Amino acid sequence: VKPFYSIPKDKIIVGEHGSYFNVYPNSITHEYARKKLKIKMDSFVFLFLGQVRPYKGVEALLAAFLELEKDEQTKKIELVIAGKPVNYDLTELEKLSSLSKNIHLELREIPDEELQLFFNVADFVVTPYKQILTSGSIYLALSYGIPVIAPKKGIISEVLEENKDSFLYDDNDSNALYKTMKKSLALPSYELEEFKNNALMKSKLLTWDNMHQKLSRVFISSIVNRVQFKTLKLINGVSREILIRERASSFSNSKLGIVILHYQHIEDTIRAIESVLEQKGVEYHLFVVSNDENLDAFIRLSKQFVDITMIQAPGNIGYAGGNNIALSLMVEDKAEYSLILNPDATIPSGQLALLYQKAIENPEVGIIGSTIVYGDRPNTIWFSGASIDFKNGLETEHIDIGKEYDNSRLEPFETDYVTGACILMKLDTLLKIGLIPEEYFLYFEETDYCLKASQQNISMKVFPDIKVLHFKRSEEGGIPSLYYLYYFSRNALVMTKKFNEAKVALTQKRIEEKAALWLKRIKSVSPQDLDKSQKAIEYGIKDGLNGRTGKVDLNVRLKL
Repeated sequence: VKPFYSIPKDKIIVGEHGSYFNVYPNSITHEYARKKLKIKMDSFVFLFLGQVRPYKGVEALLAAFLELEKDEQTKKIELVIAGKPVNYDLTELEKLSSLSKNIHLELREIPDEELQLFFNVADFVVTPYKQILTSGSIYLALSYGIPVIAPKKGIISEVLEENKDSFLYDDNDSNALYKTMKKSLALPSYELEEFKNNALMKSKLLTWDNMHQKLSRVFISSIVNRVQFKTLKLINGVSREILIRERASSFSNSKLGIVILHYQHIEDTIRAIESVLEQKGVEYHLFVVSNDENLDAFIRLSKQFVDITMIQAPGNIGYAGGNNIALSLMVEDKAEYSLILNPDATIPSGQLALLYQKAIENPEVGIIGSTIVYGDRPNTIWFSGASIDFKNGLETEHIDIGKEYDNSRLEPFETDYVTGACILMKLDTLLKIGLIPEEYFLYFEETDYCLKASQQNISMKVFPDIKVLHFKRSEEGGIPSLYYLYYFSRNALVMTKKFNEAKVALTQKRIEEKAALWLKRIKSVSPQDLDKSQKAIEYGIKDGLNGRTGKVDLNVRLKL
């Protein structure tokens, strides 16, 4: 940059190019690759891989190799040149390569799936460029754990570490490439292995996420005030990289922390935030965590709501993962109570103060829930307590679902679990049980959490006179979503295996019975979704039985 622009050094931010570690296939062995490409097992192999262009110095590499081959008495050496010629006269290349049977030409475009063949035959990658700023071939070599021979040009000497993962040379010396290749041949086998290990370690450090964070820091700080990147240590000791914009008002001694986890539907999240900000009679600290993969929501919500703490999670890390960030920050803030509110839920005016008051008046209760009604049918109950039963396979049931709120009971009562759409916890409970389990990714994590609470004799109650509205996204259009069908089917089995493994077969039977009802409804309302809905259930059951957990790309898993 410096030769072309008059920019002070402290104004320049470098976002390092990421490596390709684990991007391309790498499942074959060194022996298989050499056999496939007809390379001797005991040869020392130099590799050039990439488009063959005039500025890349391939003729100089061939000349250096031929000279080295004349001199080398102790080691067998071979050279592989692989890549598609572009605007390149092959006359000289073909002439030089014909002088040795140990030069192998693959002058074609190398498909992604074949990259592993070439890198797994190589001992060193050589990039003899005459002119260069950067090189994708170098990052590829590191990603396969292959050290590099390269000129000290462009940013190469900033990426590679000489005598650790590379040998670098000054190309002003016409004999430098030959001498550097000879130097690599002199490495004892154990040092060559160290070079390869160092190359692989370097590739793991050169992550695209690091580049994203460095460049995002500049971009975000120019449009959002008080933003910073932070390595947050969760209360379970796990570190998580977050982007955080603290609220504008100074921190008060509020004992209640509230978290809303945003994902995709920003108008829902705005409605939920506004319902909280309208509450009177209670002090609180509102955290909003965005699980979106991009920063659009973080920027918009940060600018629209200055008195919330806005957090960008490192991608979509699930219900538990996102909420655990805010819960850990509440512990840092020395809050005493935490409230998790779904982004598709709202709290009617005055209800937050009542809910918090119930917690204060009932210190023996560790987890508190309210009645939750449908957002579009505010007199119809969706949740007012729940039961868990493993007797005939896992059965979780919302008590009084579908009943009229006006005719419901008013006295508080014990419950087997509180739904994660609106759950208030004492932070003492959190410190005793730990964070919400993240292996489910979506659905059943709060049920698991409440079962752990029950095992530790922590009281859980519903106060039915308090009402929250829920505009259920997972049943939009009157049918369950694909992600609901998959994660519900899978995680019911995951939880059964965890808490009552003897009932797994019965749980599977229950899921299949529910699935028949779901599919009947889908066939009636949205027949075009029937096949993929069946797939979601089938793969959910299969993955649950196999113990698969965490986030799953459903488009890939269901082959959509």
